[in-house]
Amino acid sequence: MLDGMGMLEGIGMLDGMTRFEGTGQGGGATPPPSPIGWGGPGGRGPGGVAGGVVAVSVGVGGVLGGVVVAGAVAAGPPSAAELCWLHAAAPTPTRSRAIETDVRWNMARDYHVAVAMKAPRGFSRDAARSHGDRRSENVLVHGENLDAMRRLLRAGFAGRFRCVYVDPPFNSGRRFAEYDDASTPAEWLSMMRERLQAARELLSDHGAIFVEIDDTELGPLLGVMDDVYGRDQRISTITVVRSAATGHKAHNRGPVNVTDFVLVYARDRKGWRCHQLTREREGYDAAYGTWLENPADACVGWRFTPLGSKARAVLGKTATRPDIERFAVDHAEHVVRFAQPRYEAVSRKAQALIDRSRREPGRVLRLKRAPRKDLLLRGGNRVLFLADKVATIGGRRLLVEPLTNLWDDVPFQGIAREGGARFVRNKKPEKLLARVLALSTDPGDWVLDPFLGSGTTAAVAHKMGRRWVGIEQGDHLDGLCVPRLRRVVDGVDATGVTQAYDWRGGGGFHVWT
Repeated sequence: MLDGMGMLEGIGMLDGMTRFEGTGQGGGATPPPSPIGWGGPGGRGPGGVAGGVVAVSVGVGGVLGGVVVAGAVAAGPPSAAELCWLHAAAPTPTRSRAIETDVRWNMARDYHVAVAMKAPRGFSRDAARSHGDRRSENVLVHGENLDAMRRLLRAGFAGRFRCVYVDPPFNSGRRFAEYDDASTPAEWLSMMRERLQAARELLSDHGAIFVEIDDTELGPLLGVMDDVYGRDQRISTITVVRSAATGHKAHNRGPVNVTDFVLVYARDRKGWRCHQLTREREGYDAAYGTWLENPADACVGWRFTPLGSKARAVLGKTATRPDIERFAVDHAEHVVRFAQPRYEAVSRKAQALIDRSRREPGRVLRLKRAPRKDLLLRGGNRVLFLADKVATIGGRRLLVEPLTNLWDDVPFQGIAREGGARFVRNKKPEKLLARVLALSTDPGDWVLDPFLGSGTTAAVAHKMGRRWVGIEQGDHLDGLCVPRLRRVVDGVDATGVTQAYDWRGGGGFHVWT
């Protein structure tokens, strides 16, 4: 026994990280008709072991070598044997096909037995530095990152990660207490090539790698990423505005350098899955200046009036321009603009309707074109709704626009103590990592950061419900990463994106060496 939790006594590993969790069924009840050895408090099942023990010998694809879990005996025996396995290559928790129709995993049960995830071959688990739920799959690897990635590949992690975020030394020519940032260009490029090659093998077919850099080595990095991933796999080069043109930077000769760049490459661009994100728009688009009185009616009977007239009729004649704009956003379903369509870019049916709309300017015409939005025309112009540019964020309706490759809305100022980890040099804001992960992953997906630094990627991935592996060889793994992630697990880190994702604590992580 270990703090009332189950303790793994023997396991046959499958791709290095297969995990079993379960409860035994007592009273000698009939076991599920599947190749599982089982047992429970007060009873023995065929192939099982009595006395609060679950024995599993076979999983998908054959014999795993046998698992024996010694577990706590609950006040009352559970009503069914419950097991779940997580395969190393599976992107989300998956039930064995051999048992999926007979055995159900129920996280709500009070009497499940937890199995601490065992480090795969090539790694050792440091129990003293690991923290939280022993069933967690999140991992901090304390070691040199190229060696660690190659060991992960040998341990069955190939093709697992939906997102790899890389924030390497920028080769600024300076040496910091935390790391050495002075290499020759050839040394730096050789170092990056080897790590990019290893990271590619760890990426899933649906995954992408995000590499952040400044302009010092931007050109060489683009070249080596084209070599390793293929130029046709390049998704985007994102410009991140990290500072303003103030302070000593403003006295440099030439343009003031205030940006980083994030190079985004897919493992397989055709298979890459991403999310279309929006960001808050600055300023109101005055083109949305028409009020639609009756949007719920058939479009042929729609009635239009100037937005300003309607707003002042409701708000009073002294309503200011900001008052009218706020009114428009709050009633965006009634606010429209008219825009000239690109005649040569639409279908023949759409062109025919445009021609008809020009001949009948007083009517609104509709062309249904599922799954896209209907084409609405008045006087040959499209009718566009402000509602399509509005989103509810934090309980407020805000104007938004599609996310572009210019990110100038992620503040880098005031983040030195974010997460309780003071890391002065090149620390990244949690909001930046949250955007990367929101763009490229879903809850439960795997995220890798081989240059973990102060632990930002792992902290954000944890708060967003992703599974993660972070690699760091410096002393700050113990000084910064472990304490920071303990605070995240314990729910006492109120900084960064904690509020945005309503994070209250939970989960855990292992430290491997």
